Amino acid sequence: MPADLLTRDEARDRAALISNVDYRIELELSDDPARATYSSVTTMTFDAATAGASTFLNLNAAGAEVWLNGVKQPAGVFSGDRIQLDGLAAHNEVKVIAAARYEKTGVGMHRLVDPADGQVYLYTHFEPFDAHRVFACFDQPDLKAKYNLSVTAPDHWSVISNGAETTSATASTGSTRHDFKQTESMSTYLAAVVAGPYHRITDTHKGVEMNLWCRTSMAPYMDKDKAEIFEITRQGLDHYGDYFQIPYPFGKYDQLFVPEFNMGAMEQPGCVTFNESYLFRSRVTQRSRARRAEVILHEMAHMWFGDLVTMKWWDDLWLNESFATLMSAMAQHDSTKFKDSWLYFADRVKSWALDQDQLPTTHPIVADCPDTATARQNFDGITYAKGASSLRQLHALIGDEPFRDGLRAYMKKYAWGNATLADFLSEVGAGSGRNLDQWAKEWLQTTGPNTLTPDATLSNGTIVKFAVDQTADPKHPTLRTHRLAVGLYSFGADGKLSRTEQIEVDVTGPRTELPQLAGKRADLILLNDGDLTYAKVRLDPRSLQTAIASVSDIDDPLTRRLIWSGAWDMVRDAEIAATQYVDMVARHVTAEKDPDTVAALLADAASCASYGHPQHRDAVRGRVAALAKSGMDAADAGSDLQLVYAQSYISNADAPADLARFARLLDGQETISGLDLDVSMRWNLLMRLAVKGRATEQRIAQELAHDNTDFGKRNAEMARTASPTQRAKQSAWQQLTSDPDMKLATMRSVIGGFYAAGQEQLTDPYAALYEQSVAQWWAQREPDVASALTSGLFPPYRGNAKAIAVADRLLANPTLPAQAKRILAERRDGMLRLQRTHAADLAFHRDLGGRGDIAV
Repeated sequence: MPADLLTRDEARDRAALISNVDYRIELELSDDPARATYSSVTTMTFDAATAGASTFLNLNAAGAEVWLNGVKQPAGVFSGDRIQLDGLAAHNEVKVIAAARYEKTGVGMHRLVDPADGQVYLYTHFEPFDAHRVFACFDQPDLKAKYNLSVTAPDHWSVISNGAETTSATASTGSTRHDFKQTESMSTYLAAVVAGPYHRITDTHKGVEMNLWCRTSMAPYMDKDKAEIFEITRQGLDHYGDYFQIPYPFGKYDQLFVPEFNMGAMEQPGCVTFNESYLFRSRVTQRSRARRAEVILHEMAHMWFGDLVTMKWWDDLWLNESFATLMSAMAQHDSTKFKDSWLYFADRVKSWALDQDQLPTTHPIVADCPDTATARQNFDGITYAKGASSLRQLHALIGDEPFRDGLRAYMKKYAWGNATLADFLSEVGAGSGRNLDQWAKEWLQTTGPNTLTPDATLSNGTIVKFAVDQTADPKHPTLRTHRLAVGLYSFGADGKLSRTEQIEVDVTGPRTELPQLAGKRADLILLNDGDLTYAKVRLDPRSLQTAIASVSDIDDPLTRRLIWSGAWDMVRDAEIAATQYVDMVARHVTAEKDPDTVAALLADAASCASYGHPQHRDAVRGRVAALAKSGMDAADAGSDLQLVYAQSYISNADAPADLARFARLLDGQETISGLDLDVSMRWNLLMRLAVKGRATEQRIAQELAHDNTDFGKRNAEMARTASPTQRAKQSAWQQLTSDPDMKLATMRSVIGGFYAAGQEQLTDPYAALYEQSVAQWWAQREPDVASALTSGLFPPYRGNAKAIAVADRLLANPTLPAQAKRILAERRDGMLRLQRTHAADLAFHRDLGGRGDIAV
């Protein structure tokens, strides 16, 4: 498709010309799913710095009529995604009557017809550059404006937006016009409209009206958790209002759980949208609830950092997202019942950052963002996770109070406006009495992680000398200053490994001597104890052996997770074999009582089926399945531990006896005490049967009848695609590549079942079709669709040179856009990493003479 984008230079020039923008938007929405478009009327006023100058509006619509200062413009001023405006006056009024499109890819005005009740639900999503799919606008973050919105919709619908609804009146037979309070000044990507027969629950907190919304068929699940969601909301509003010393600035606070959402959530002020997966249709662990709380608090942090004060351009997207990621962890730990947020931060946030930062497509945290297409690519682990990890390091470096005071000054100075990274660093630096230019240069303008390795000289367990060596990949050679803690751990009389001492130090340059550790005893020495910095951390040989033998004896859960994360990082770097990691998990997992840690360890062990050599794949899967089954049987009935073990058991079991058991469970011929076969568990069981060729179309149809929802339909499509037959693969490929009406959410489900493990002989022929199709996808499909196809259908040859060759030939194609090449480069790098880990695993088995375990 022709590129619909905005360059940074265009945005800069337009912002220099245009000011004082106001919008009046009138939408007329329908519940007729056969209608492809809806009426969008935009009347906007703005000033131009130079009379007679030209500019343009963004609008992606099926058609438009345009008036400039009362004069109807020629049809040619609208190109399909832009409206040219020539001969501007000092003050201007533009009116645009457009036929805007209902969308199926989760951007613009997305529409779902709920199969559960036939009702139509709509919502908008505009970040970073999709507001102009709904109304004509200057679609860039630094042209903030106030919005007056009116929406005409069917009588039985609710309509929700950023501002509170002020009036409603009959517009015509069967329809009502809803008018909304004028918003405060905000960026186009933050405007929002949600419409349909949504179910509502309301509450108030210190004068703020709080509403929860979901579609009617999901109401039982929201009703069940409303108390917890409202509790987190109240705690967040109090926490942030106190931390920033600015009360919540947007009046009401609506949180809406919407269908087929492309991401976790979106922070439109006063109208936050969430993925419906955060309304739990089945039983989940406490960790899942904590994750929902983190997302609620992440989006709420944006009300201040992102919405009240907004970046000028997408170069600073990272600051927006990283800050919210850090603040949500702080708020969750300090103000809610979920006190393990730093555990999650260490395990999930930083591991995501490290994975992304070691790809060939890594980029500085402050990324060069020449256009909105690049901005779309940069919603990644650098933007969210590495940036948040770096901000946590800054927080550790300057201290909590100076950090907080600098933020308060920043918020007050730039409220309702736009700011840059330099503005942020200036205020935080002033609050701490530091110039942060060098810190920013080291941390924000460079790429790649450092590796911190201890060099310990010991005598009978006593430290004689200790230093920290810092290295970097030659491609990313920056050595940084790290404020971190070093923890000393020793065995107590109870057999537990506990911290006996912790010191904070600054590690800088290639080697940092730590003479203050001389004379101290420790059975394990841990760099980055408490997880203050962002780096790959190794253990000295003695500490590594202690960890391998006794990690489950460590009494601090964060320390255990840091050690496990370090071990997993060594697997990915081919420094230890995947089989060794599985051995370590097998030794210790049953002693671990934290369900989230157990789930993470079992998931990583299962991934060793990929990181290990292919000839060991079945053995690894069988071993993980046996571990999980044993853990499930030993866990207390109804406990979170039982649930996570059961989920792993179902995902990994291949043995005929296990598959037969799964069939009996589905048919009600067998039960497991404490384990509820709810809707998610049933689909998991069916999916495992489908992959192994034991789910007939009749069985899939029966399960779909049991769960006749859009979730059920997507699960059924995934199960059909996962079936190990040529017919299933051919049908899926044809749907994915030839059906222009397939919704993106459905597409992702079908892709999820296409390359099921163990079906390589069936899917090998599709490598050639993939290579032939990629350029066509990017020429003819929406970017989000092309991206899903390119990423999801890349041939997963488990490190085979064929996949690398496919990527190489496509990367040499000059017609492919940068977004496509980024996906291909990352997939290629993943194949190269697998080749290295396969070789390490094969060498390990060879050294053992083929024996598949080790004495630890």
